[in-house]
Amino acid sequence: MTLGMDANVAEIARELAALTQRFVDLGAKLGEAARALQDAGAPPSNVLVEALSGARGQFYQLRSQALTVADAAGVPTPAPPESLHELEPILASIGAALRERARRQALELVQQGAGALLDRVMEILHQDDPEFPALVGCRAKAREARAAVLALTELESDDARGVASGLPPFADLLAMVESRDGLDDERYAHLEESVTRAFGRPLAVAAARGKLGFEGEFGAPAAPEPPAPEPQADIEPVTVATAAEPCPVDAEPASSVSTEP
Repeated sequence: MTLGMDANVAEIARELAALTQRFVDLGAKLGEAARALQDAGAPPSNVLVEALSGARGQFYQLRSQALTVADAAGVPTPAPPESLHELEPILASIGAALRERARRQALELVQQGAGALLDRVMEILHQDDPEFPALVGCRAKAREARAAVLALTELESDDARGVASGLPPFADLLAMVESRDGLDDERYAHLEESVTRAFGRPLAVAAARGKLGFEGEFGAPAAPEPPAPEPQADIEPVTVATAAEPCPVDAEPASSVSTEP
């Protein structure tokens, strides 16, 4: 939107300059016609009258374009301009408004980009320790940096340059976490050095070992091994006594009974 209006303002400015020169030329011809009218009573030529009419139409068309752009840019115009000189300050106000809008948009883009980076950093998790001290400290620094980014009002300022200089280590940490396996050795060494310098060696080591990631990236922890069964004490076999079998008894032979005759 701003780029389109910039082009319109530039075009209107060119047309204004051309129309101003045309009015100067017509003014000179009108002066001659006025003297001829006064001295000899000769009316202006049809060519001059048509040229004046055309210039008048150009002025109204240019004014309409300027008022349209002024409205889009939020520039108030209490009354429509009635001359080229009155158009000039309107165009100047439009240009200033568009520059201010472009400045705000550039600032917002920077704030959005930096905010997204820092928000992503604050989402980093440690696989084994939710309160990993080095990561907790990094998150605190990310929150501070985010607040400083959102507090900026000017991109071309010492504050903005200071905030910008502190963002690369966060981007380097994010690169280590998100693209660890796709980095060459030289690039990885640079990132590791940057992260170590900004947040400490433990965080760089955790990233190098693949201990840092995001929610849903870590697999479920392995189920613990079932406890080994306790050894059972040796149990002596119990002999169950069986009922004693009756000992066989030899039947004594019956005594021979002699029958006395």
